[in-house]
Amino acid sequence: MTRSALALSTLVWAAANSLAADAYAPKDGRFSVRFPGAPRESTAAAATPLGEAKVFTATYATSDGDAYSASYSDYPAGKAAAEARGKLYDGARDALKGADGKVLAEKDVEVGPDKLPGRDLDIQKGTERVRVRLVLRGDRLHHVAVVGSPAFVTGRDAAKFLDSFELTK
Repeated sequence: MTRSALALSTLVWAAANSLAADAYAPKDGRFSVRFPGAPRESTAAAATPLGEAKVFTATYATSDGDAYSASYSDYPAGKAAAEARGKLYDGARDALKGADGKVLAEKDVEVGPDKLPGRDLDIQKGTERVRVRLVLRGDRLHHVAVVGSPAFVTGRDAAKFLDSFELTK
């Protein structure tokens, strides 16, 4: 009976702590975050009003269709000045929202030990919700997000993932 109780408590602990113990930190990413499993990585180039951005994305999708994502966009040197931060955040919000989405919440936040100005967004788009944290450091715009059902996006695992995001050197 003792082994059964130990096995059950181990399963309960594992379910309650579903994010990985090891932080994911991509080479040259200058961030870490705790995904629930190994994410898929991709890179792309995107045309923006500031010039071509190099975009890196790491995504982990669940069997329920929900997703965890951490990404960054590198803008041309000197183009993503701190004074343009608000416009970058507004552009990201508008792109995520699209024509048919609705911003449920938008809040300025401080990110990391340097207390960089960031923005948290909560967006409803059809039956899906998106929660995202944006932070600009130098010419790099970081985005960490959860996408899926309202129950997932407002749940504990989503909050733990978003809160696990850290900027590194």
